[in-house]
Amino acid sequence: MKNKTIAILLNDTFLLKVLGELAKTHNETFNIFFANNASDLLDYEVIITDSITFNQIYKELRKSQKILCIGEINKFQEIDEVSNEVSFIKIPFKYSELKERAF
Repeated sequence: MKNKTIAILLNDTFLLKVLGELAKTHNETFNIFFANNASDLLDYEVIITDSITFNQIYKELRKSQKILCIGEINKFQEIDEVSNEVSFIKIPFKYSELKERAF
């Protein structure tokens, strides 16, 4: 499987730590880029975000980007307005589920 770069923009510090550890231990599969704002996301095909961040940035994303949303679907208020490919990952999640949905 090819190594893919995934951009992460999260509001949740615990999830940032978890994904940082995944980036260290599974770097043969994923390159992880930790974004600081929505404009940092434009060059990436796959984005991981949470409900708070998603509701703030969804208008700035390119239509071709795949979005992995961590959390419950009912917390993503603007989801009906998005034409991107969106997947939801419930917490707790398994690495294999994240890997499958990213590719």
